[in-house]
Amino acid sequence: MARKAKKYSILYVDDEQENLVSFKFVFRKHYRIHLAQSADEGLELLEKSAIHLVITDQRMPRVTGIEFLEKVAKKYPDITRIILTGYSDVEAVIQAINKGRVYRYITKPWERNELKITIDNALEAFELKRQNKALIENLQSSNKQLEKTNTELDYFIYRSSHDLRRPLTTLMGLNKVAQVSISDNMALQLFENVHTTAYIMDKMLLKLLMIREVNKYSETNLVETNFFTIYEKVQQNLTDVLSTTQVKPEINIPEHSNFYTSTVLLEAVTEYLLENAIYYGTLGGEHPTQVKLNVEITDNQITIIVWDNGMGIEEEIHTKIFEMYFRGSSASKGNGLGLYVGQKITKKLGGTLELKTELNQFTEFKLQIPISQTTQNE
Repeated sequence: MARKAKKYSILYVDDEQENLVSFKFVFRKHYRIHLAQSADEGLELLEKSAIHLVITDQRMPRVTGIEFLEKVAKKYPDITRIILTGYSDVEAVIQAINKGRVYRYITKPWERNELKITIDNALEAFELKRQNKALIENLQSSNKQLEKTNTELDYFIYRSSHDLRRPLTTLMGLNKVAQVSISDNMALQLFENVHTTAYIMDKMLLKLLMIREVNKYSETNLVETNFFTIYEKVQQNLTDVLSTTQVKPEINIPEHSNFYTSTVLLEAVTEYLLENAIYYGTLGGEHPTQVKLNVEITDNQITIIVWDNGMGIEEEIHTKIFEMYFRGSSASKGNGLGLYVGQKITKKLGGTLELKTELNQFTEFKLQIPISQTTQNE
């Protein structure tokens, strides 16, 4: 069975009874027609009925059509509005159209087909406006739900990662106790294996926690620092990696490098790039591993270049290395989160991260981050 077409409701306001009768007679088969002989009567009908389109004559006693439609627009902004007018009032009506109070005007006497087309166009505009409004409301509702879900997920990651780190740090601590209290080599090796596994898991959890820091970042939280301070913290975080691999990065950091930035995020992305260079630098064959850190600072930008002479990165995976949990080699000891989180940090700080590499020769990451010599409040 064919679906019945929707019948829209039209309010027609005119102080002349014969005009009202004529309008209803012509259009009653196409629309639901409501009639009013004055602006006050029209406003009363609007309160009682769901009206989609208002048509009014301009010249009426006490309240003109434009004045009436101004009230309608203020109280019922979604209703489409048309005004009927004589040639002498066209200029005033055009001004009303320009101010958005009237959708269109029709000069009197109106012609049936012309008015029908205008009404249908006006109702189509009403329907589009209604659909857009519903779409916006749905999007706003979805955004609120998504925001709530993200907040809950963010808190879940924070809470879970934080709680899981406790037993991991205990296990790593037990390994240190075992090193000074146990002499059995097999037992020591078992403790060392537990420590290695716990350390890898702890690094992964710290990167998950860093995602939360990225989401919380605000430009109002910038603090004064220098890159020597940042590098000291990075070295401390990479103590186990540096001692295990015996890699000693060559560093070049300018003096007097004070600037304002998010130290937490800049420390993290520097650490991830260095960690990546150390891991992959040790996979570079027989030659000794080299890792270099070069820092350049201007008034408004810091450039950090991390270079290693390791295995390089194949061209077909250049775009994949920043994906979550992607590892460029099965021999890698990384967890596939460092470059992913590093890229998120770079974007959050408004910077860029570029890659240069040649297989079995070198890999270089160039990080450029905007900085400030003053706080945002100065």
